[in-house]
Amino acid sequence: IPYTGDGGYYEIGIASNPVGPFVVDGTTTDKTDETYSVTGLESATTYYLVVRTFTPSHGDQKNDLTSEWSNVVSVVTDDAIYNVTTTEMADDGTCDAANCSLIEAINAANADGVESTINLQNSATYSLSSVDNTTFGDNGLPLITTSIIFNGNDATITRDESIDFLRIFYVTTSGEAEFNHINISNGVSSLGSGGIYNEGIVRVVDSAVTGHTSDDSGAAIGN
Repeated sequence: IPYTGDGGYYEIGIASNPVGPFVVDGTTTDKTDETYSVTGLESATTYYLVVRTFTPSHGDQKNDLTSEWSNVVSVVTDDAIYNVTTTEMADDGTCDAANCSLIEAINAANADGVESTINLQNSATYSLSSVDNTTFGDNGLPLITTSIIFNGNDATITRDESIDFLRIFYVTTSGEAEFNHINISNGVSSLGSGGIYNEGIVRVVDSAVTGHTSDDSGAAIGN
């Protein structure tokens, strides 16, 4: 909008429906601002945005003026993507750009409610040395309860020799996991497979699931 005089700012409205109601997400500093960032949006969701101007009273204009909303613009947010930044198996409850472990990434993916992608570090080794949960045996990583794509980038996830029994992955009935270019090794379980125990859907693409042991059945991948 070329009119930038007499003070004021832009208001940005947002809605989940193209006809509103539109809620003001925030305002720009003034009318010369050309950008505004909307944060806190859900992944893989359509939002509808509008803009209007506000001009305070001045001179002969005795009242504050707010324009009509602009035409509606729709945007679709991306699917959730989590980049693992450390080989440590820590869990402080958050996965962000500065620090995200594999455990934190899986927990975040399970919680976001959409298909998620987890990117591992190139050729990194993630060594599991403690039990995360005991669903049908000891598991080294959180249960996979939603749809998650693991892009391994030739990374390895393995059981540390210091722990006797530890399965690597457990995919629940609601879970769906795709493993791309990843090595999953050395899992041991007395109940079901030591590598991947699957009750949902599993796809293994250009990956290796090797060196696993089970006292029950399906040492590498069990259903």
